[in-house]
Amino acid sequence: MQITLNRFTAGLILVLLAPIALPIKLINAVTGRGKKPAYVSTIGGDPLAYSGDRPLLIAVWAPWASLWRAATEQVVEQLRREFAGRCEFAYVECTTQDVKDAYHAEVVPVLILRHRGQELGRFVNTLEAEKVQQAIAEVAV
Repeated sequence: MQITLNRFTAGLILVLLAPIALPIKLINAVTGRGKKPAYVSTIGGDPLAYSGDRPLLIAVWAPWASLWRAATEQVVEQLRREFAGRCEFAYVECTTQDVKDAYHAEVVPVLILRHRGQELGRFVNTLEAEKVQQAIAEVAV
């Protein structure tokens, strides 16, 4: 079954849904949901230029990537607590094609593990920390 809408019908549906959408936006604004998260990087400068002795986990994310909010963000926070002082962390917001190309981020979110300027691992849509933990533990001092 195919449903086609003309402009009038589509506009009418939008008008009818506005009383539902506006309170949701208001609740999100008041509670802080939907706000751009503020992430703190443990390194200064471009994560791809970092070549220090500690491994670096780069979290490439985007506001529109709902999976990031659901799981990957929690995985990164768990890893930050577990490897504090032994691993560096950087957050990169993937909002332009240039960023996507620089990090070879075909899918967002992606966690990229680097050590001494070399990529060691890439974890796409990470829901659990185990594989990332193992990879970091192999190179973290």
